[in-house]
Amino acid sequence: MDTPEICVDFYSTLESGQTFSWYLGKSGCYYSVVDGKQVRVCPGKVPDWDEAYWVFRLGDDLDEIYASIDKDAFMHVAISSLKGMRLIKSEPWETVVSFMTSTHNTVREIKASLLKLRQSLGSRVQGDWSDLGFELKAFPTPSQLASADVNLLASFGFGFRSKYILDFAMSVAQGDFDLDFAMRSGYERGKDYLMSIKGIGPKVADCVLLFAGGYLQAFPVDVWIRKVVGNVYLHKDADEKNVASFGMNYFGKYAGYAQEYIYAYSRGVRARPSAQPRGLRARL
Repeated sequence: MDTPEICVDFYSTLESGQTFSWYLGKSGCYYSVVDGKQVRVCPGKVPDWDEAYWVFRLGDDLDEIYASIDKDAFMHVAISSLKGMRLIKSEPWETVVSFMTSTHNTVREIKASLLKLRQSLGSRVQGDWSDLGFELKAFPTPSQLASADVNLLASFGFGFRSKYILDFAMSVAQGDFDLDFAMRSGYERGKDYLMSIKGIGPKVADCVLLFAGGYLQAFPVDVWIRKVVGNVYLHKDADEKNVASFGMNYFGKYAGYAQEYIYAYSRGVRARPSAQPRGLRARL
């Protein structure tokens, strides 16, 4: 029996601010490093690497998710404009460091700083990088990052976050902080554990739990989400805590998907149906 075809829009998924690890080549293909090897996704093509199934959460039933979060006119338009956008499943260590740098920074600034970090401290990765125009290195390991100087990190654009990032790298490298425990201990406990690290607040913890831990009920709230949700659903003076509580209660178990659709749609990201791969099938 044929399995159903999967809908995935790589463009909106990779340009929606949930990941900073993918870089666009001249051909329109996106490149990254997963498990120490070069990977890419190209317009209209089915990925030929096994990890794509979990990286792009291809097992998520978008029809079920849409039915659950399509609760009002705003969300209905957002879903219609972003059909096929999926949440990313990212590696926890890289996700924590990436979102620790995100406070009060634009996506472009975050990606630029993280690229300097990986190109300076990361390991080389085999592959043909000619389309990208440069050889992308792997994200540095905790030990590699812990060996860096705080002034070097500051020169990458991390500013006051540099010491927080370095201290966190040292705690992971020395075994004082258990990332696996943070991911497997449940949403509430994992969030409290992550927030025990200086430089990690509710928004960063929720991003990590959503994009790395797979806790789809998480509803990260930054300045932009607070403004949009406040204006559309609550009131313009709603604070982060109230917005997060509203999002989780209103959208339920797929609140994380709703948050990403609100964010991407309100930032002007749109799906590109003509570039979506055909013939991508679900796994039994």
